[in-house]
Amino acid sequence: MVFWWRIAATLAALAGTAAPVAGMNLLANPGFESRSADLPDRWDFFVQSKPGAVARLDNTAHTGEFSVWLHTPTPYEKEPVNNWSQNIIADFGGQTLQVSGFIRVAEAKEAALWLQCWRKSPWGVLAAESTSIDMPVYGTADWQEVSMEVEVPEGTNFVTLRCVLLGTGSAWFDDISVSRLESAAEEDTAEESAEISPEMTTSVTEDEEDITDTATEVVTVDKGAPTVASEEAVRQEAVVMPVMDKIEEEVRRLRDANLLLTDTLEKIQEVNQGLVNEMLAVQAELRALKEEEGSASAPTLEGKSPRVPPLIPLSEAQGAAAP
Repeated sequence: MVFWWRIAATLAALAGTAAPVAGMNLLANPGFESRSADLPDRWDFFVQSKPGAVARLDNTAHTGEFSVWLHTPTPYEKEPVNNWSQNIIADFGGQTLQVSGFIRVAEAKEAALWLQCWRKSPWGVLAAESTSIDMPVYGTADWQEVSMEVEVPEGTNFVTLRCVLLGTGSAWFDDISVSRLESAAEEDTAEESAEISPEMTTSVTEDEEDITDTATEVVTVDKGAPTVASEEAVRQEAVVMPVMDKIEEEVRRLRDANLLLTDTLEKIQEVNQGLVNEMLAVQAELRALKEEEGSASAPTLEGKSPRVPPLIPLSEAQGAAAP
C-alpha cells in the first residue's frame, strides 16, 4: 500500500504558506542601526511643530549603537501623539501578533508601543492596542521591556507599529519586535509533519520502493540550498518590499510637504503680525493728530475794531461838502 497521504503531508509542510513565519520579527530595521542621512531606514516620524520638540536618532541605545528619541519640552494645547512608525503589509486577519520592545524615559508623562490594525476600504482603524494598558512607562527610568499580544480583527489590510510619547519629557525606543504567534492548530500540524517525515526515508516493501525513492528525492534537500518555504519567503518579500517602499516614499513626501507648509504658514503669520503692528501704529498716530487738532484754539484778531462812523442825514452831508 502506498502512503500517499504521508507524501502529501510532507510536501505541504515543505511548501509552507504565504503567511509570515511564526516568531519571525516582521519589522525592518528593528534596532534602528541601518540609517540614511541621520534617519533610520524604513521608519517615519511625526512631531507637531513646536519649539524644542524633536525626533531623531540617538546613541543612547539598549543594544547596538542607536535608538530613536522623542522629546517634548512643553505641553501642547491638544495632544498630537508624537511618534516613530512603520507599516507592516500582510493579511493578519484572525491572527495574534506579539509586540515587544525596550523603552527608556526621562521625566516623561507616558511612553508606549502602539499597534493599529487598518482597513483600506472604507479607510479606518479596526483595532488599536497600547502597552500602557498593562505595562505603563513614565517618569524617569532606565531601559525596560514592554510587550503585549494583539488579536487582529478580520478585514485588516495592514498594521502600524508606533513608538509613542504622550505629554512632555523624553523617551528612547530600541529593539522593537512584531511577530506572529503560532496557533494551536499550526502546532498540531507541525508535530504531525515531524512525526511523518522520518518515515519517508525508512525502508519499505519492494512494491513501494519506486514511490519511496521519488518521495525521498523530494524530501531530501541540500543543506546549502534554500528550501521551498524560504524561496516562497523570498518571493513574498520581492512582492511586498516594493509596495512598502512606495508607501514609505509617499509618506516621506507628505511629511516633507507638511513641514514646508508649516514653515510657510509661520512666515505668513509673521507677515500678518507685522501688518497688524503697522496698522495699530497708524491708528495711534491718527488719534494723536485728532486730539491735537481738537485742543488747538481758533486764531483771533488782536487790538480794537475800528469805529464805524455814525450815520448822518444826507442834507448835512451835502452841506458840509459845498464850498
